[in-house]
Amino acid sequence: LPSDGSAQDIRGLKPIKRPPTKTPWIWIACILALFCVLSVWWWLHKKKRVQEKSSPARPAHEIAYAALDQLRKTNFQDAEALRQYFFAISEIVRKYVEGRFGLNATDLTLEEIKKALRKGQLISPEQRLDLENFLEKTDLIKFTKDQIQESDIELVYESALGFIENTQEIVQEAA
Repeated sequence: LPSDGSAQDIRGLKPIKRPPTKTPWIWIACILALFCVLSVWWWLHKKKRVQEKSSPARPAHEIAYAALDQLRKTNFQDAEALRQYFFAISEIVRKYVEGRFGLNATDLTLEEIKKALRKGQLISPEQRLDLENFLEKTDLIKFTKDQIQESDIELVYESALGFIENTQEIVQEAA
């Protein structure tokens, strides 16, 4: 640079000029509002579809009767099918107890079921005794290698059917 200050190409600093900013807050707010409205609409629509699809739950006794009716088609000449019959009929009654009385009978052992039935007042003492006898009989047949008698088949079936009939919930139809 010349020492006499005659340089013309260097100038002083210009003031800072900020670029114009268009804050997208309005757009962000609109997008969020639209998202919220769509979320609420989707949730209500989904809830409505679920309510439309869900029919009233079938009573536990109807499910048990249907399963017992299906179980009557077992081939009683086949030894393994016969043994599975006793597992299935026990499972049907346990599911019925679970659905009807709210006792988690499918996951409990016989002794745990007895203890729960004695502790709570779910069923009458006669019905409790019928259930305990039924479960003892099926467990004895299921877990022993004894020969299954034909009378056992009918006795266990009638016992299950009788227990369900005696404890089924009376559902009153709306007029």
